[in-house]
Amino acid sequence: MRPSFDPATPATDTAHANGVLGDAQRGRDTSSAAAFIDRVASESGLLAEQSQLADSAVLRLLEQFYGLRGRLVRIPTEKDETFRLQNGDAAYLVKLSPSDEDPMIVQFQTACMEHLERSAPDLPVQRVVRSLGGAPEVRVPTPRGPFDRVLRVMRFMPGQLLAKDAPSEAQLRLVGTSLARLDQALQDFDHPHADRMLLWDLKHFHRMRPLLDYVDDKRRRALAEDIFDRFDGGVVPLLDTLTSQVIHGDFSPFNILVNPNSPDYVTGVIDFGDAVRTP
Repeated sequence: MRPSFDPATPATDTAHANGVLGDAQRGRDTSSAAAFIDRVASESGLLAEQSQLADSAVLRLLEQFYGLRGRLVRIPTEKDETFRLQNGDAAYLVKLSPSDEDPMIVQFQTACMEHLERSAPDLPVQRVVRSLGGAPEVRVPTPRGPFDRVLRVMRFMPGQLLAKDAPSEAQLRLVGTSLARLDQALQDFDHPHADRMLLWDLKHFHRMRPLLDYVDDKRRRALAEDIFDRFDGGVVPLLDTLTSQVIHGDFSPFNILVNPNSPDYVTGVIDFGDAVRTP
């Protein structure tokens, strides 16, 4: 989950991406970047249009495929339809992917979590609940969009977001240790869709240079050009020499659960929606 953008900022990532694509459709010259931006915006989920399935329909799917009943509560999220299902003392996180997200990208995220459960069972990451048929996911046909939607159920992880805590220096070290352990556990994980395109994957940063055409403020444009020049000169020549592996991709204070009273401090790592192979 990504934090909400400050409404005082000029535009959100979603609005900016839509604006660029809209300009391309209206004839503004974006030929040098349009195809790339279209792909990266789509695979980053910036163009996803969330079509809501009725809560009653979600409950029917959960009972049919998982044998689960309970009280369903929606959780606001960026692109997936997300719910908390309370079934007695058991709580579950339910996610339904948008119909324009490739199910194989979702399958990559699920496989990533399942790999961690096998290779590092002591790591506090989301645990996938399998369906009555033993599947980690259920495809839900939809008349809208190019793909079926994907229904997944995970164990709900209680805890407080790191973003809402004031960690000590020692607790921040524990956060860093958790990230290191997570990356170590993913070193031998591979998947055909790990090399997805994400807007915030820095290895693609230099390919965003054509977007400078949309920066009208001269001072800001000069600053951005300088950063692109430095990246092109100092980073791009080294990209092919760097070791790459699958990473969480969004290990932020909004995706880390903590318990200030626990000696481990970090009690959960959630949301593998931005997992990717990158240096």
